[in-house]
Amino acid sequence: MSIAGISRSQYYYKPKSGKTGKRATQSTRWQNHETYQVVIRSNEKVVEDFCTVKEDSNQGDYYKLICLAYCLKGYIINHKKVYRLMKERDLLVKPKRRIEKKYVQHRRVAPTRPPELIEMDIKYIYNRDTKVCLCAYGNTHIYTLCVELQRRI
Repeated sequence: MSIAGISRSQYYYKPKSGKTGKRATQSTRWQNHETYQVVIRSNEKVVEDFCTVKEDSNQGDYYKLICLAYCLKGYIINHKKVYRLMKERDLLVKPKRRIEKKYVQHRRVAPTRPPELIEMDIKYIYNRDTKVCLCAYGNTHIYTLCVELQRRI
């Protein structure tokens, strides 16, 4: 092992086959609100109830809303299991495709005469009791304009 440059644990390591982690459950717990008795229901029955919830127009199609509705009905289920069950049965809502906006990529301004392009830069200057606006505009000439906009009390 020292010749190959590996440790003893690396030499004897055998990778495990199959998926790691806890296996998915085949049933879901449901608690009766009146008797507080817990009943185990199969996942197929839960998925049938998904279809009835999705038919209701007042209920949303999103799996987190369906999970909340099921928790209110008495099911002991979390959003990850609802997502897995809906994905297996292809009940998830397809995401809406957004239209890509077209922005200006390269803006080149080339005015040929003076009044063809007017740009304005507005700055506000605050004094103790007044607010003054300073405007600079034009192609080649810069003008300043001071106006009292608001008197602070």
